[in-house]
Amino acid sequence: MLCRQGKTEERGSFKAYCGSGDMRHTEKFKGAIFDFGNTLCASARLAASLPAVWPDTRAGIVGEYIEARIAALYRPQQSEQPDWKCIWQEAFERNGCDWSEDVALAHLRHFLDAGILYPYTKNVLYTLRQAGLKLALLSNATGPPEVFHDDLLTKGLRDAFDVVIWSCEIGYRKPSRQAFATAIDRLGLDPKDVLMIGDSEVADIVGAQQAGIATARIVDVPNTNTQADYTVAREHTESRLIQILTGP
Repeated sequence: MLCRQGKTEERGSFKAYCGSGDMRHTEKFKGAIFDFGNTLCASARLAASLPAVWPDTRAGIVGEYIEARIAALYRPQQSEQPDWKCIWQEAFERNGCDWSEDVALAHLRHFLDAGILYPYTKNVLYTLRQAGLKLALLSNATGPPEVFHDDLLTKGLRDAFDVVIWSCEIGYRKPSRQAFATAIDRLGLDPKDVLMIGDSEVADIVGAQQAGIATARIVDVPNTNTQADYTVAREHTESRLIQILTGP
């Protein structure tokens, strides 16, 4: 059946790779919006998590299908967040399996538990809060909001943010203007005073810039092509982001 809905604590160090447009913003930022998966936390694989909680020979195939469906959501024209149950149910039934919400929830929880915070994450967030910046988390999340909230609490990050927004809560995904407008509104800041930090060119960089927000893209490969205002090498994220956000 198909359905649709109208969605370790160590320190880092360093110096980043800078794109040609680096340092376009000349005034001090008052706030920052962070992506979560592969920005603050190294995401696991949905395809690997399903076999771990569901002992069925088809678990790997179903997990791959779910992972592919969610990956396909990362496109410029995708603004609405689909109902997570529809994606899981479609994956199970197309592969000849009985749909089980309990298995799906266990799958999601295992996937989130397997995610590991980057060494820089807590240090960056703590330093920015100490500096007086307002911080928001804006993440594309396919699943029930409480599962993601619980994971944030378990990882010790819930109190790090003034605002936490999951796409499954508001019904809109990045790169939609609605998602970024919601974050800006809840922060109570002007877009020009905020920096968006993420790893996805489409969801985080292009989306934020369309909303009038400056951007920083965290990259794992030097000389990555990006439209971001700032390009930050993963291994130097802590010092570089602190420099960008709190520097003169």
